[in-house]
Amino acid sequence: NITVDSLFDKNANIIDVNETFLRMFVLKSKEEARKYMLEDFSHNKDIRDELRPTLLTAYFGEPQQFEWKAQRPFDNSVFDVQVNIKKIDSGESKFILATIRDISDQVKAKEELRENEEKYRLLFESANAAIFLMTDYVFVDCNQFTLKLFNCKKEDIIGAPPYKFSPKFQKDGESSKDKAKEKMQLAFQGEPQLFEWKHKTFDGKIFDAEVSLNHFSLRGENFLQAIVRDITARKKAEEKIREKYRKNSGQTAT
Repeated sequence: NITVDSLFDKNANIIDVNETFLRMFVLKSKEEARKYMLEDFSHNKDIRDELRPTLLTAYFGEPQQFEWKAQRPFDNSVFDVQVNIKKIDSGESKFILATIRDISDQVKAKEELRENEEKYRLLFESANAAIFLMTDYVFVDCNQFTLKLFNCKKEDIIGAPPYKFSPKFQKDGESSKDKAKEKMQLAFQGEPQLFEWKHKTFDGKIFDAEVSLNHFSLRGENFLQAIVRDITARKKAEEKIREKYRKNSGQTAT
């Protein structure tokens, strides 16, 4: 990131700037820079009344920091900066030292992250499947479809472990609690999981589900995303096909 220093008086008139300031704002010389006031480098041309109290606060001894949309007089191009201002004493004179740091990359990254989170939230809420987010082996979020599928309220889910919504044992006789922990541990280790599962609604109804587990990181935290689809109708259809096949096989044998 580019950082520049400049000196102003209490009225925001430029007294001195460094070479980096000239390059940042595309100015030819310090003499040219002195033709401007601090607010002349702002994208917001009405900033004067807002900026003046901040400058005076710094001038009388309290350092200030703020983010700002800066603008180059040369071509009116706009970029994001962080400004730190503080008082400088030089003999009997006082000045304001402004340190300006270009933060365009950070602001752009934050904006992209915000947009991605908004897109994910939209997909999350509009999905035609139950979606859970887990960390530390408990649910921390879910979408609206989850509440419909499990016939419950959000507060019934948040903070609960996944096996709370399962019968005590799975179809193969294994403990739901032990088997769920095993699947989650593998997913946390980076091995995506896809499996069938016996789930239980909040009011005790058992249903067949297909579950996928995937690990992801967000802002330094590790999460699991669980997508749960009710496959009861599919399982019944498969059972009818198997039953029909068994009957046909029996008739052929006789």
